[in-house]
Amino acid sequence: MDKPFVKSAHKIYLDNRELIDGVEFKDEKEAFEWIKENREKVKGRKGEELSLVYIAEVLNVAGKIRDEDLQKVEWMCGAYEIYLDNRELIDGVEFKDEKKAFEWIKENREKVKGRKGEELSLVYIAKMLNVAGKIRDEDLQKVQWMCSAYESYLDNKELIDKEEFKDEKEAFEWIKENREKVKGRKGEELSLVYIAAVLNVAGKIRDEDLQKVQRVCSAYDFFQAKKHLFWKYVQRFNSREEAIEGIRKLSEFDSPLIYSLKRDKNISKKYLRNVYSVIEGELKELLTARCVKRGLTAEERKEIERCYREAMEKIRKSKGRKHDKKKLERRKWRETCRVIGALRSGVELEERAYKKLRSRY
Repeated sequence: MDKPFVKSAHKIYLDNRELIDGVEFKDEKEAFEWIKENREKVKGRKGEELSLVYIAEVLNVAGKIRDEDLQKVEWMCGAYEIYLDNRELIDGVEFKDEKKAFEWIKENREKVKGRKGEELSLVYIAKMLNVAGKIRDEDLQKVQWMCSAYESYLDNKELIDKEEFKDEKEAFEWIKENREKVKGRKGEELSLVYIAAVLNVAGKIRDEDLQKVQRVCSAYDFFQAKKHLFWKYVQRFNSREEAIEGIRKLSEFDSPLIYSLKRDKNISKKYLRNVYSVIEGELKELLTARCVKRGLTAEERKEIERCYREAMEKIRKSKGRKHDKKKLERRKWRETCRVIGALRSGVELEERAYKKLRSRY
């Protein structure tokens, strides 16, 4: 708020001090309700009626609405002013659920006008219906989510309209492949989960399939964020078959990877299994890339793997004698790294690597 505006609002507060000083508000909703009910009592310097938004400013300078709450109250007041301008259209409607509200907003967007006759965003119309008592507070977020997704669909209409999906899997694959093409309102990249919602409001994913597609999208997004950790896990195996089997059983392991994943977000084993079912194909590709390296023939790779297995067997046999569990784990990891280094580098280092393994055991 600029200084002249603050001074003006403060003067109006002083003129209406007797009315305002006796009120206290628990939250923004209560402040908004008071403003609606007392609009006619709060007068300007010349006795004129004030806008709801301006009354909110007056209550702010009077210390009745906190600075951090002011924007939300003003948002509600502004939406209510627009409801009053469109009252004839809105008062006659009732919605059974969020879907019906969303459909009405889409169909009547051009009829609902702003204070200057401008077209409003779908999200703003949803807010207006909320302050008008047509959408419940607990349903508002879902309706706004659908409205926002539909706005994104309109921005990407040309790309999306030509697509049809046989099932959820085909929809998920399309979302993965076209993520960079589907842009938000400001040109930003969207999450896979949000793109699924966009396809849903566009009629490309059925309501009953949406949750399943979003669950898969969420798992894949999680994998992308933690890809370096999954890559570390894949490297612990010395053959493709062993790794694939390990991938399936990872959630049963007491693995450092799981702790690393849980550090930022507390995930369940069930969710982790879901992640692996979604990205198993990608992990196989990572593993293949690791095992098929330049300069190594199939026979040479087998020789390295054989040496590694022999080393692991000797480590296992030594368990309980001169090494505690933690030392054994560190030793296993070191040997794994040796073999990985050999697989990555080519014949020269590979020969040194497995000769060292042989000499040590």
